[in-house]
Amino acid sequence: MKTPCKLLVFFLLAFTSLCSYPTDKIVRISTLGDYAPFCMIASDTTDIFQTIRIGKDAIGFSGYAWDVVRESFHVMGYTIKLRIVPWPRSLYNVKAGNSDIVFPISVNSTRAKKFNFSNESVLPVNFVIYSLKESSLTFNDMHSLNGLVIALKRGFNYSEQFNQAIGINKQLVSTIKQGFKMLALRRVDGFIGYEQSWDYYLNTRRNKINIKKSPTLGRSFEYLAALKGSHKGLGLLKIFDSGKQQLQKSGKLQNIGDKWSISQGFAAIEN
Repeated sequence: MKTPCKLLVFFLLAFTSLCSYPTDKIVRISTLGDYAPFCMIASDTTDIFQTIRIGKDAIGFSGYAWDVVRESFHVMGYTIKLRIVPWPRSLYNVKAGNSDIVFPISVNSTRAKKFNFSNESVLPVNFVIYSLKESSLTFNDMHSLNGLVIALKRGFNYSEQFNQAIGINKQLVSTIKQGFKMLALRRVDGFIGYEQSWDYYLNTRRNKINIKKSPTLGRSFEYLAALKGSHKGLGLLKIFDSGKQQLQKSGKLQNIGDKWSISQGFAAIEN
């Protein structure tokens, strides 16, 4: 009788041990892959679906914002199911319930009706307008853009003043590359963009074009977002907040910034 009893005790202990580990610590995240140096894929592949376990990284995908989000959830014990798709589909995935979280996303009045946002930001952004160096475009206020054709990336949020301006001819483009190509061909007068990401693109391209930038139109921060009404999504935003705070205390957040050579500039903006 001793052997069966020992076996029973063994199986009970094994079952208890398995039950002591959470099985639902998974977050489904959607993001984009053409937002260097924050979220960027290594090839022309537009759709990537991966499971990122604790201590591991994505294959063929990197960036400052991704490092912050990944490490924040991993330090809280969460595995990430990652979808990398074009930005409009990232937003759709959350609305359709295919993902719990979308990032990096700024807040505007329209989005605030549909999403809850994390308290902790992922990164700050400056909005500027790029134009050809010989262009007569001079930005003083939104009225100075009246009658001009300004390219903007589809699905991206800009300053509330620009979003609401009605005297500007706004031309949607699908990629940063397309926007600058249209600018180089003089099909648009300017291209509004997120300064650090657009600058990164310009600095890494082979064929340079003579570009000037306007003063900053506005400044915003980007966050994680979950669909309003999703109890799980709201809880995951709080998990991210706690995880990022732990990264800050441990010094790991500074290390991520140093890796991408952007922490000092971000600290200056956030402070």
